[in-house]
Amino acid sequence: MLIGLFILQCGADELTYEHQGVITGLDYRKCACQTPTCGCCGAFIVEINKEAYYFFTLPKESDIILEPQHFTHIPVKLNFIFDPESCGPAGRYILITDIIQL
Repeated sequence: MLIGLFILQCGADELTYEHQGVITGLDYRKCACQTPTCGCCGAFIVEINKEAYYFFTLPKESDIILEPQHFTHIPVKLNFIFDPESCGPAGRYILITDIIQL
């Protein structure tokens, strides 16, 4: 019985990731624009299934370091929700809820 409890506890800590992608860099497309209708500036780009999505922060628990000046492609598994308060096009800005580097 003790072994069964140990196995159940170990399985409870595993997280399932819904998506796999690559963090490819920063989105500088609208950084020169200074009006409120320009959209967001400086978001990171993650490509999932050949589609680009944009995010500003990673979860606090993440150990991924995003340093734009020395950026390389970072393969990841992640879960996200669409950002309901996005400053850009609907369906492109996300809030990452869970992420691990591959």
